[in-house]
Amino acid sequence: MIINALFLWISVALLFLILEVGHPGLFFFLSFSLSSLFCALLAFFDVAIAWQCTAFLIVSCIAFELLSRFAKRLHDNHVRTNVYALEGKKGQVLEPIRPPATGLVKVEGEVWTARSLSGEAINSGVAVLVVHVRGAHLVVKEIE
Repeated sequence: MIINALFLWISVALLFLILEVGHPGLFFFLSFSLSSLFCALLAFFDVAIAWQCTAFLIVSCIAFELLSRFAKRLHDNHVRTNVYALEGKKGQVLEPIRPPATGLVKVEGEVWTARSLSGEAINSGVAVLVVHVRGAHLVVKEIE
């Protein structure tokens, strides 16, 4: 019985590994493959099949959580480009921002139309921080 369960879990692990290769970047089937290998280890030590199935479910959930955190960390390391790279940058008001009208702000040598985040007026010469980019307008707040 040990050999049958061992080969069963190894076969299941290989099947999930092949499915993972067919769907790269998801890490979904990889968690099932890892849990199947863990269950193969349990089968090698002649643990009851009920415990093997329970371990498969528990280890799958743990492996899925860990692999999804890893995948999220991989995808969160992107570099902002174009106008979105301006978020978090400091600038200076050239033309006063008087809501609802826009004003002009100079950020990194470029002049942009801007709106106030708080809805309050910002006078020219004041240092501001770019909070958002909405279309062709920057949304700024005054730096205190």
